[in-house]
Amino acid sequence: MLLEKICQKKSNVQKFIMLSTNSFDFYGILKFHYNEYILASMKNKDKINRLIAELQSSNYSVVLDAIYELKKLGDKRAVEPLILLLQGSDERLRECAAEALGDLKDSRAALPLVNSVLRDYGRVRGKAIWSLRFLKDEQVKDSLINALQDENEYVRKNAVFAIGELGQIHGYPFREPWIQDTEPIVRFLQDEDREVRITAAIALAKLGDKRAINPLLKILQSDEDDDFRSIAAEHLGILRDKQALEPLIQIFQDLNEDSSVRYSALGALGWFDDERVMNLLIETLQDYSLRGEAARILAEVGDVRAVESLLQVLQDEDAGGRDSAAYALGEIGDKQAVKPLIKSLQDKDADVRIQAAIALGSLMDKQAVEPLIQALENSKNNMMRRWIAHSLGQLKDSRAVEPLICLLQDEDNYVRRRAAEALGKLGDSRAIKPLMKALEDKDSDVRWWINKSLGELGYKK
Repeated sequence: MLLEKICQKKSNVQKFIMLSTNSFDFYGILKFHYNEYILASMKNKDKINRLIAELQSSNYSVVLDAIYELKKLGDKRAVEPLILLLQGSDERLRECAAEALGDLKDSRAALPLVNSVLRDYGRVRGKAIWSLRFLKDEQVKDSLINALQDENEYVRKNAVFAIGELGQIHGYPFREPWIQDTEPIVRFLQDEDREVRITAAIALAKLGDKRAINPLLKILQSDEDDDFRSIAAEHLGILRDKQALEPLIQIFQDLNEDSSVRYSALGALGWFDDERVMNLLIETLQDYSLRGEAARILAEVGDVRAVESLLQVLQDEDAGGRDSAAYALGEIGDKQAVKPLIKSLQDKDADVRIQAAIALGSLMDKQAVEPLIQALENSKNNMMRRWIAHSLGQLKDSRAVEPLICLLQDEDNYVRRRAAEALGKLGDSRAIKPLMKALEDKDSDVRWWINKSLGELGYKK
């Protein structure tokens, strides 16, 4: 042990310390801290043992609390007892155990979680799939692929579903697919069970296999269940194949179509880099029921061709439309939106004012500094003050120093946090003394940001 080795060299250590300080008992202090560590470890071990014992309690609340505490502590001794709960009869406890095992990230939980995925249902199955994402274990993949051959239809269906879900979590469309060989799933496209066919098509789409396109198009165009059609539309977008473009446009333009299916089709179209899609998105800004989704997609696309139309919506009577337009304009980043957004700082709707403040920070134009400061002085809305402080930090203009220093005394903790953070970004030494004074703030997060900003300002304790 380290302490024993140090003990053997105690005289040497003490000689060194005595030469350095003449009075400092280094060994005594080391032994004290070591004993404190051992005591804390023993207390923690006792706590773990107590919590594990509580998993057997007949009191339902005690068991749930014990699961939560064990998950938070992250001690691997809890793995086996939690696996036993996962295999128990109570659905709620199985669900909580599945979630906790994911947080513990121990490979011993891999196969029990796979078993829950294949044979359980509802929220338990969902939590088990979610937890498996933490376990980068080949046996998970192998077990699920083997389960595709299971004689139980329910198990096979769950295996297909889980492979698709884990495939999406692990990869496509942003990285390599989770599994390369999708043939075992392709054969389920011909399954006699309609839901199995749909599950297989969706799984293939999540894995990036283009053989899902035709089955998904069939679901989109002719299935009787609008929920499945919506899901099919979403996954056709993920695959981004031109073959799906025209059908998606047709579905979206059909005003008699189910609204949720149209909504999903619009979202799917956002994945396509096509002139017709851009025009369609801009036109949809006039549709009160879908303009929010259209604005979101235009924000992600970031095409300046949408700016003029978004500026028109910013003046619209519909507050939701104005809010969405302000968001999109901030994301697109075109400077012609600065003055209209400054005007929106006076909007009668609080959400629009807040979104305008956020957007002005994103646009990084100094014209916005004074209007933001003025809006800050006039605002009684905590959320508005938070975001103005954030945007002033992004703009990095010295005119904001004094207003931000005042915010260090704000009644709202989050406003004070934002102000402390922003002052660090501004890089102005005038903020050092006020920040030091604010180190006594009762909120630990505020104090953390103050220390961070003092470091950025070059202050050394």
